[in-house]
Amino acid sequence: MIGPLWLPPGSVRALLAFFVVFVTCWLMVRDEELPLALSEALFTVLAYYFATRTYLKAMEAGEFHRARSKEFEAMARGFSEAAANPLYLPVGTIRIAVILAFVGVALYLAYSGGLNKLLSATTLLLVFAFFAGQIMKRLIRWYRRGKPKQSTGAFEHIRAGVGVAIGLAFVAFYLSGYYEHAPPQAHKVFLAFIIFYFGSR
Repeated sequence: MIGPLWLPPGSVRALLAFFVVFVTCWLMVRDEELPLALSEALFTVLAYYFATRTYLKAMEAGEFHRARSKEFEAMARGFSEAAANPLYLPVGTIRIAVILAFVGVALYLAYSGGLNKLLSATTLLLVFAFFAGQIMKRLIRWYRRGKPKQSTGAFEHIRAGVGVAIGLAFVAFYLSGYYEHAPPQAHKVFLAFIIFYFGSR
């Protein structure tokens, strides 16, 4: 199937994702502040590319009978189209390239400015929190493969409980006004845990 610009479906999205990731990494390497809109676009790209395969596997397993709205079904069809190899690249190439790009930036920052400079890069910290969540999700799937599906287990309840507790603490952190006197790294820790949870689902 040929998509826009006579390329495989998903190729334009792949190019735009590369552009967003490249500009983000470029600004990080130059030690320049990332515009808020760019950070939002980055996490939209990450959520799209790292969630796509999850939806595709669910479609292949016939789990989309649960869809309760036309919007959800339309989303599923969009993900299905993305199953083709964008830019004629092997499956997973874009995700691997994105991961390697941020690993490269992390190594550069650690080499050029030490651990303090690396830890001060908020967006990079949140990106790796998301990746860590993705790794946990895949490890859990690998552990459960071949086993019959069960209702929500104790681990999921504990993970959800911890996530909600951290979220409530995050809200209290701001409502109490404590954030005005707390170290600047405090909100990064809260956000990292929240992003990790989203990545692990």
